[in-house]
Amino acid sequence: MSTGSIAATVGLLSSSYFFFSNVGCAFFGVMPAMARVSVPTHTKLALWADYYNVAKVHMAAAANVTALSLTIAAYFTPHATLRTILGTGASAAATVGIFTLFALMPVNNDLLARHAKQMEIDAAGEAHIEAQLNQWSALHRVRIVLGAISFLSATTALLASSPIIQL
Repeated sequence: MSTGSIAATVGLLSSSYFFFSNVGCAFFGVMPAMARVSVPTHTKLALWADYYNVAKVHMAAAANVTALSLTIAAYFTPHATLRTILGTGASAAATVGIFTLFALMPVNNDLLARHAKQMEIDAAGEAHIEAQLNQWSALHRVRIVLGAISFLSATTALLASSPIIQL
């Protein structure tokens, strides 16, 4: 097995973990569960904070491993078209961190700061927290799309290296 194939395999594993974990959480996790049942806002905030504190390490690691491995796979790939596909996947995975830092981190920090205060939340505070949780869900969808691009890039690379697809 070549270095490029090993890197593409690692990219597929890490991107599939990132993508499918995020899809699962977005459709079946704590955020949609809170939307389906009546839960006090402070409980929603506590559940989100717990989810965030666990997932942030896993998802950041998966996105970074994906970006690095797909970059390595692209470097060792002799086919220009496949190199472009792998580069696109690597760029999408790298963009997850940049997007999180600039678009999602202000929402994360606000929610975490409000959770850390552990005080009574008035009606305006509840409305703000609900709006921030909805904003987080909307922004999180962008990360799912970026994960899908990386996953499809890695999948294409591995399929192209076998007789199924010839580039």
